[in-house]
Amino acid sequence: MTTSPPSTTHKGFGAAAALRAALMVTGSTYIAYAAGLVASLLVARALGPADYGRYAYLVWLGGLVVMFMNNGLTTTSIRYVSETLGRNDPAGVDSLHRWFWIRQWISIVVVAAALALALPLLHPAGWEGRLSTVWMIVACASVPKAWYLFGISMAKGHGRFGIEAKTMSVLSLVNAACVVALMLVDASLETYLALFVLSSVVHPLLLSRMAQRVRSPVAPAPLDPALAARVNNHYLWTALLTLMAVLYGPSMMVPFLNEHVGADAVGYFSVAMSLTRGGIELLSSGLNSVLMPLMSHGFGSGGQERTQRISANAVRVFHAFGLLLAGVGVFWAAPLVLTLYGARYAEAVLSFQVLVVLGGLTLPAGVLATLLSTTDRQRVRTAVTGGSVLLFGAAAWWLIPVHGLNGALMAYAGSAVVIQVAWMLVAVRVGGMTMPTVPMLRLCAAAVLAAGLVGLPLIWVDGLLAPFVAGIAFVGLYIAATFWLRAWSAEDLDFLAEQTRRFGPVGRLTAGLRRYAA
Repeated sequence: MTTSPPSTTHKGFGAAAALRAALMVTGSTYIAYAAGLVASLLVARALGPADYGRYAYLVWLGGLVVMFMNNGLTTTSIRYVSETLGRNDPAGVDSLHRWFWIRQWISIVVVAAALALALPLLHPAGWEGRLSTVWMIVACASVPKAWYLFGISMAKGHGRFGIEAKTMSVLSLVNAACVVALMLVDASLETYLALFVLSSVVHPLLLSRMAQRVRSPVAPAPLDPALAARVNNHYLWTALLTLMAVLYGPSMMVPFLNEHVGADAVGYFSVAMSLTRGGIELLSSGLNSVLMPLMSHGFGSGGQERTQRISANAVRVFHAFGLLLAGVGVFWAAPLVLTLYGARYAEAVLSFQVLVVLGGLTLPAGVLATLLSTTDRQRVRTAVTGGSVLLFGAAAWWLIPVHGLNGALMAYAGSAVVIQVAWMLVAVRVGGMTMPTVPMLRLCAAAVLAAGLVGLPLIWVDGLLAPFVAGIAFVGLYIAATFWLRAWSAEDLDFLAEQTRRFGPVGRLTAGLRRYAA
């Protein structure tokens, strides 16, 4: 009787290595977000709401096309490369490389051709006679970016997270410097779009120079039939899921605003989306970068039970970060928008507050969706996502033509709440996960308590400095309240103490928090 090789934890997938990778990606995300924010606000200030709305729309359309080009390949490659490594099957990993590589290039060619046919319905407001220009901008930006993301995904499957961190930091800083130069010479909208294309082209070029890039063998063996069946099934469902998810969330509102309201509204909404997305990436990018590989590796080495434990812990952590983001975002909305973008973008303040609160509260939905993918329940995930897209679309179609920008906010808010509840129910009933209800309620109580204490004085204080200070105070009070209300388990605090003990006073402080365990 043959036996499979013993399961081992590869060096990129241990708890300490995962924490280091998360911190590395989080640090690089801080750099990328700061540089991206500078670039975005300078472009917005230079162009004004209308032209910035067109610029933001083309950037959004380029992101849409990239998602179609990558479809389910990036997610599926992370899943199965990680899982196959968890089973100690290097030959299977080699075969997977070739399988994914072929399909990635086919997808890129097909989507680039389809884009030309769809442009009469997708052009920016006011650019009806410039369809060939739109295709050149979007296609030349999307193809290299899609290939870059494919390469990054393959690297993540091998537990090599440093590639993304390094390339993201370097490129974001260079792009910000170029935007500053263009602003100094009073560049036109077309020049900023040329920089957008050039920045995308440089992504795979820099990736190819990375010494630790993941190479595919010259002549790998054909994919094992049993593994091929699983990969094909996962990929097809993930591809379908991606096709629906491209318009999931606030992005669904963009084409309706472009069609029924105009470029100005797209500009305001894009500012709100940019700030919200940046805040989410600041707090959760490191965790997101290791979530799928860790869950897939855990599924390969320990089965569904281990994956469910990882998911429950991840939900608690994402929920804690989401509440932190929501609280800070509400207080900082006016100072950030008015100071960074100027009074012309005052209409973006409310949009940012709504999007950041909903983005924070629904942050755990990504964990629940990943759980379904990791445990081969793609049909269920696809059904939930499909229903979500229909709900977002119906609400946008109904409310935006009548209520404009406010209609987009109402459509997104109502839909997001319903969808979050649906994800939680599905994760429990289908995914078999036990929701950490008590810790999540304690975290919510900590956020409400902190927000009330720092927000009450703002009733009597005017100006932009007071809410900025209130946001900072919220962070400290919220963190303190989570310990006071015992929202963390003994295992959480022991792990924190173990990772910080080498830092002297900080380590002793975290060790002392053990008495606040639930």
